[in-house]
Amino acid sequence: MNRFRDSLSRSQLYSVDAFLEQHAESVEVGKVAIAAVLGPIEDDRKLFFKGGWYRYLLNQLVSNLSAGAKQPLTIVTYNYDRSLEHYLYTALTETFGTGEDRMNEIRSNLSVIHVHGSLGALPWQTSENLEGRRPYGESIGGPTIKAAAANITIIHESQDGSPPYQQARDRLAGAKRVCFLGFGYHRINVRRLAVGSWKPSKDRDQVIGSAFNLTDAEKRQRLEYCGGGIKLGDTSWDCERFLREHVWMIS
Repeated sequence: MNRFRDSLSRSQLYSVDAFLEQHAESVEVGKVAIAAVLGPIEDDRKLFFKGGWYRYLLNQLVSNLSAGAKQPLTIVTYNYDRSLEHYLYTALTETFGTGEDRMNEIRSNLSVIHVHGSLGALPWQTSENLEGRRPYGESIGGPTIKAAAANITIIHESQDGSPPYQQARDRLAGAKRVCFLGFGYHRINVRRLAVGSWKPSKDRDQVIGSAFNLTDAEKRQRLEYCGGGIKLGDTSWDCERFLREHVWMIS
């Protein structure tokens, strides 16, 4: 663990994934480290106190549902943490009630795809007693850390034809509206999502993406990766500001 920590720090790479891609011998300990760091951060009090763009998105979804709009929302994420799906599901059930019919409706309209795995399924996501399945915020120790680590896939381990990527491509290709938030537009990830191959469609309104803190040159590079088929936002807009400026996308 100490060698891994020191080597990772001195490598100066931007992500753990990038480091592990070059150090196959450290993949197992790297996954355990990721789970050990992210697991204890799951905290309901902090999550629901902070709000931010999660809260903005939630309130728009509530407005849509209250108005009778029930189009499904698919979230494709590269994050291992489970905060977004836990936040949305919890807030929606607290808002509309926990009756079985209502909860089933919420589950059927909210789909979350972790293309690189996660810290484990949440109880409401599956009735199966899968390894690593545990409530959000539950204390995490040795055995649960190992179980969570087993659900993580590092970028170079995943394959273009893996079920999560295939499911993500299918959902994105058929989506009426596509919005990238906090996405780094890594060349490999863009290729695996087949962003550049999306054909113009009368059924798709627009494909947009946030570009917080990117330079003009970096924006041009990302657009090239995406085949020019995406409109990037202002580089000064964080995720919440980006959603507010494009509220029609989630209306």
